[in-house]
Amino acid sequence: ESADLVTSFLTDHDISGLKVLLDADSSVANSYGIYNLPVTFVIDQNGIVRYPKFGEMTAADLQSYLTALDAT
Repeated sequence: ESADLVTSFLTDHDISGLKVLLDADSSVANSYGIYNLPVTFVIDQNGIVRYPKFGEMTAADLQSYLTALDAT
């Protein structure tokens, strides 16, 4: 997705303060062996992948991951 589309989604769902990294050249996808989209990895502040999400990410999914990260 484009940066504008991601920003619009976050705004439409009243999500703020979230850093979203886009893989415009697919270098990260290639490193992780990702060939099917969508895929989301929630990575903690120490760089550890905490929650891989294969398939569509909903606002409820995102909120539950953020809540779980806050609890750790």
